[in-house]
Amino acid sequence: MPTPITVCPKCGNTVFPTDEFCSHCGFRLSFQQEQFSIGKIIWIIFVSIVLPPFGLVWTFKYFKSKNTFQKKIAIMSLVLTVVSIILNIWIGVGIFSAVNQQVNQVNTQLKGLGY
Repeated sequence: MPTPITVCPKCGNTVFPTDEFCSHCGFRLSFQQEQFSIGKIIWIIFVSIVLPPFGLVWTFKYFKSKNTFQKKIAIMSLVLTVVSIILNIWIGVGIFSAVNQQVNQVNTQLKGLGY
């Protein structure tokens, strides 16, 4: 699979995304892509689900990237974080309701016993 070609922002010479410097003018290229290992992707998924607010770090970091894979990581992180927050709220409300119902039952029983 051929490597995608882009241009140097200073001189317009054809360069590869893996190049650190333009071979024509020597300009330091800033589009060097961050590498994503499977471990890093799993870590992003884990943090987005288990520690939802911290999953937004990758959303803000990669969302404006021109790299489509980084944008996908940002969107995935955002979706997982939002879903995790919604599920945590839903579970929390359910637990609170169950505990509240149990407390009300105990109070009713204690009132019936004269306490």
